[in-house]
Amino acid sequence: MQININKQTVRELRDQLQTILDKNAPMQSSMLADLDIHIGNASFMDTEVTFKLSVKVKGSKPKEERDLEDYLNFYAELDKDKIVKYRDMDLKLVGYKRANRKYPFIVQDVATSKRYKFPTDWVNDNFSIEKVAS
Repeated sequence: MQININKQTVRELRDQLQTILDKNAPMQSSMLADLDIHIGNASFMDTEVTFKLSVKVKGSKPKEERDLEDYLNFYAELDKDKIVKYRDMDLKLVGYKRANRKYPFIVQDVATSKRYKFPTDWVNDNFSIEKVAS
């Protein structure tokens, strides 16, 4: 039987593999019960497919959130809890991507949980900690 791997085949295969992991991982060992395992993006040719597998500790913060905390600790005085009005949205600072030089900050609309990328200068202008004159 000749199987050609295409986009639809990859989607179905990823869904089946994820289902198998979700059903069987907690039963295999107590260590796996404490991990979130996710099958991600795939690259494929007509006879081969490669999936990205990500494993993280349950309840741990995403990388973008940890990077934002590092950025705030070392480089800037930004208020992570501040809510900013922008184009009829209430935005909150939720992440930072080090590799994205042009739009490194990730902000989230509080109402819809939709995420957007913003440049450093806009974030510094809008999320900076207001200094109180003494």
